Amino acid sequence: SIDEYRYHESLVHPTMLTAKSHEKVLIIGGGDGMALREVLKYEDIGSVTLVDLDPAITTLFKENDILSQLNHHAFENNKVTVVNQDAWKFIEKSQTLYDVIIIDLPDPNTLSISRLYSQTFYRLLSAQLSKAGVMVTQSTSPMFSHKSFWCIEQTIHDAGLYTIPYHTYIPSFGEWGFVLATHQKMGMKPIDSKLSLKYLTDQVLKQMQLFPLDIAKVEVEGNRLSTHKLIYYYEKGWGKWYDN
Repeated sequence: SIDEYRYHESLVHPTMLTAKSHEKVLIIGGGDGMALREVLKYEDIGSVTLVDLDPAITTLFKENDILSQLNHHAFENNKVTVVNQDAWKFIEKSQTLYDVIIIDLPDPNTLSISRLYSQTFYRLLSAQLSKAGVMVTQSTSPMFSHKSFWCIEQTIHDAGLYTIPYHTYIPSFGEWGFVLATHQKMGMKPIDSKLSLKYLTDQVLKQMQLFPLDIAKVEVEGNRLSTHKLIYYYEKGWGKWYDN
């Protein structure tokens, strides 16, 4: 979409600006290569592993002349390895410590996707995150599905990580949320002008962490494999908007 840069800059750069190292980066989902495009703007990248279930998507966005232009031919970069595999299976077998983990998955509206937003999955990821590493996930809309957003934040907190929830406005999506997570409290570096961003500024990064009353934190249960509470919150939240 014409405003996808708002989403992908917001997903990627707060994490990259917080991480102490960019040596090993993992992207879960993001088969369109657009989060990958943003990651590759950093010259100190060592390697990027992108794990996406669907080989048809990653192949299409690598080989199609028009679609590959959207990700600036990111899949052709020799620092990039694509793994077409279920993310859970990949993480269970992984022995690598990553400095950055970026989770760009669809919304949790099915059991198979909800498990990738569960406390168990976040604990697996936490074990693969380096001591000074940073993780982020897209986290649905704090406006359209208020409780599901805060459920994701609570679930990551329950997995033992510090969380920084933030949100921004994307015209195609509406108000959209993300949760950044670390093992320890860390500061964010200022934006380097060499990144040539189209949306984010240092001031915007600060504003993204402020939540108005109508989308402020609420008490919710974390998402466990035994309950899949997130699906309940998600369907109830979005249903409220569709029913009106």
